[in-house]
Amino acid sequence: MRAHEKRCVSPDDDFEDGDIGSSGGHTGLDRKRRRGIIEKRRRDRINFNLSELRRLVPDAAQKQTSTKLEKAEILQMTVEFLHRIHRDGK
Repeated sequence: MRAHEKRCVSPDDDFEDGDIGSSGGHTGLDRKRRRGIIEKRRRDRINFNLSELRRLVPDAAQKQTSTKLEKAEILQMTVEFLHRIHRDGK
């Protein structure tokens, strides 16, 4: 990392107490492995919440039984559903 760059720590960076050893650093392999674990957790959260949207949005729940919905379709149906709710004043 260059001297003028800073590493941002996002809410997705799930560090635990034991992540940094007594030496205060990690090898490149440790960082790569930890980053992979963090990325998997992020993907799992996204997929879980997409499944929840699929279950909660009526159009998506009905279509789910016949075909597998793409993530973009689930998001689009969710936006359309929220627009309908907002428009209808529910």
